[in-house]
Amino acid sequence: MRIIGISGSPRAGGNTDIILQEALTAPRKEGSEVKLMRISDYRLEPCSACSACFTSKKCVIKDDCEKIYQEMLKADGVILGSPSYFQGGNGSNEDFHRQNRFPRTG
Repeated sequence: MRIIGISGSPRAGGNTDIILQEALTAPRKEGSEVKLMRISDYRLEPCSACSACFTSKKCVIKDDCEKIYQEMLKADGVILGSPSYFQGGNGSNEDFHRQNRFPRTG
């Protein structure tokens, strides 16, 4: 089994990373392959609201979001972690979620 944790925090080693590492401890102990990915380690562009994803079912933005998405496809489970800023997520997390609302084909 393969489980990945995706941290949306811009702070390496911050609370979000600590909580995700803890969440990945049990699957690791049970023999699962685990991986922690940090959105801030990748280049993500904001959604341009071009609406191409509604017709083509894929994002036209050429950034690193596809790399993260491919890791998600290989995983049996995904744990998403986000800091809470004023009762909402941060910008990097929002960009990532907007670009992954449709399955990608390439």
